[in-house]
Amino acid sequence: MTTILVVDDEPDLEALILQRFRRRIRARELAFLFARDGIEALDFVAHHADIGLVLADINMPRMDGLTLLGELQKTVEPLATVVISAYGDMGNIRTAMNRGAFDFLTKPIDFADLETTIAKTQRHVAALREARAAAAELQHQREALLQAEKMATFGSLLAGVAHELNNPLSIVLAGALMLEEEAAEISAPGLARSAERIRVAAERCARIVRSFLAMARQQEVQRRPIVAAVLVDGALELLAYGLRSDGIEVTRDVPADLPPLLGDADQLHQVLANLITNAKQALEHQPGPRHLRIAARAGYDAVEISVADNGPGIAAELRGRIFDPFFTTKPVGTGIGLAVSRRIADAHGGSLTLAEGDGGARFILRLPRAGLDAAAPAMADPPPDAAPPAVPRTALVIDDEAELAGVLVRMLAVHGFRCDFAVTGREARDLLSRSEYDAILCDLRMPDMDGQALYCWLERQRPHLCRRTAFVTGDALSRVAAEFLARSGRPVLEKPFLPEEVRRLVATLDADSG
Repeated sequence: MTTILVVDDEPDLEALILQRFRRRIRARELAFLFARDGIEALDFVAHHADIGLVLADINMPRMDGLTLLGELQKTVEPLATVVISAYGDMGNIRTAMNRGAFDFLTKPIDFADLETTIAKTQRHVAALREARAAAAELQHQREALLQAEKMATFGSLLAGVAHELNNPLSIVLAGALMLEEEAAEISAPGLARSAERIRVAAERCARIVRSFLAMARQQEVQRRPIVAAVLVDGALELLAYGLRSDGIEVTRDVPADLPPLLGDADQLHQVLANLITNAKQALEHQPGPRHLRIAARAGYDAVEISVADNGPGIAAELRGRIFDPFFTTKPVGTGIGLAVSRRIADAHGGSLTLAEGDGGARFILRLPRAGLDAAAPAMADPPPDAAPPAVPRTALVIDDEAELAGVLVRMLAVHGFRCDFAVTGREARDLLSRSEYDAILCDLRMPDMDGQALYCWLERQRPHLCRRTAFVTGDALSRVAAEFLARSGRPVLEKPFLPEEVRRLVATLDADSG
């Protein structure tokens, strides 16, 4: 149905039009609105988004048709306008056409001509709307492509940063674990507690790094039922000192009986911590009182967690860009926090949005609810540690970072291995040329001769050692590396690694060699 706005100060015209088009009005093909001047017409346009055509007289009180035409051309989607005037008023008609009028009619109105003009204008409006829709879709696709390119670049950056963090993080984590064990053996509880704190922090860093890599690889997240209150409390506990020291009053409105949501706890903790940190930074230069409110509620199929502050808010012209990678409103900032957070939310089948409103900023994290029958997967009891074999086994550890190689040597020693290690592929090749090993742990990325080249040499020269080989890597993001690992079929130990993961790797190599 097409809605037509008729703007004319002649009272008789309304009755004539309603009489002439009564059948099409009853058939709901046409609907008419009537205004007496341009000012009243603009009010109609503001409150009736369904108007598809304007019939406007040129000569009217308060605001004439030419002025009205100019105002209508300023709207987001200019309305098709047909001007009406006396036959002798061709100067004004020509002016109206030059200002964007679609067509014109002369008085006295010929209703057959009016019907023809309406039909022609309807076709024009339909074609114009299709063209606008196509243009909007094209723009949307361009923006989606640009965003995809930005996120691809962003993913590569994350992968690079994560890879560089993995080696030192592996050393910290493994060192903390071993220190904790040694402190327990010598009955030093204070040292054991300190080592445990280091280990817990390093494990959290390791999980964050792995979540970065999972996003860069576009892997599916590992979802489990999570209690929203536990998630919120964990993020608040992490940032509690900074919030208190900045004088920020925190209001927590998270009912304990909310249904569990479904997601990866570490990644979602990262999102909430980022939102709370952003709010804290926004309030730093805000005069008191400073308020942060975290609330949660359950919907039909989702749980929503909102983080709101009473800071300066986000300017309207910036709201569309705040989730873009590398865009920041802070004097010193990376512009990656919100981009990562939205990507995590999207990967969970949820969303992260900036709510409309005045005063402060309010972000809403929406996450799917866990199913009614969902439960955290049961964890099997770990197998008992096997006693080291009576006859020591030999292992070769190959890594260009000597400290990391030393960590692996110490972990393997626990399982009864006597280890050699090499810091280059060529050095490893020399050792493999003259020695037999029960296990070979080889880094993928090394100078002079990488893990792939060394494995290809093994396939040609010492093929029986291939089934005793595993690869150690900070990441397998590159297409070449991923294809090689898939083709080789050898187990992979990802940095940063835990002693339990090394134990499982040894068991896998034993099974392959046996």
